[in-house]
Amino acid sequence: MKINSDSIVQSILRFLIVSGVVIIGGYLVYEKSVFISTQWPYQFFSSGITLGIAYAAFCDNHIREGIAMLLGWYLILTLSPPGHNSWLFILFGAYVILIAYAVYYYLRIIKKSFASNSLVRIIIACVLIAVTNSIIVLVLVLITLPASSANLVIRLEGMFLNLKIGAGLGLLFGFGAELADYVAKTYMKQKKVVV
Repeated sequence: MKINSDSIVQSILRFLIVSGVVIIGGYLVYEKSVFISTQWPYQFFSSGITLGIAYAAFCDNHIREGIAMLLGWYLILTLSPPGHNSWLFILFGAYVILIAYAVYYYLRIIKKSFASNSLVRIIIACVLIAVTNSIIVLVLVLITLPASSANLVIRLEGMFLNLKIGAGLGLLFGFGAELADYVAKTYMKQKKVVV
């Protein structure tokens, strides 16, 4: 599939708007801790970029390019934090892969007739990202099963916390996706009028 300049501009707009809405929304609530990789609100930054990349690429069916950009983002995430350890490869891998898959699945769901208005699409995004974010904890627990079986209550609390964080991420993602699509469509209409 050939990528033209209009498609590139639309993808950049979608990435900037979706990532920006998620990161700014997180910053308004959690302030500077959104940018500290050892704090749990860092998910608004890391997952915000992941959501932006995945949405921008998958929305226009640029799957290969999106996977390549997500791989680059994964490498940046795993190699940049201070106090680097091997667990980060698994942790960030789970987040990048599952969040990107949730965006792909979201785009498939919203093509159905029942998702014809903005409110329904935002609710779908909220629920899907919340459930995915909670499943990430389950996947991480399963990877460390022998060490984690004694702390089942702590793991359930982690899943519930990630469910709440995911609901916030999904809500912001839903708003960002709606805004990004509106801006991208407006850009294309203005471009047609000028031409």
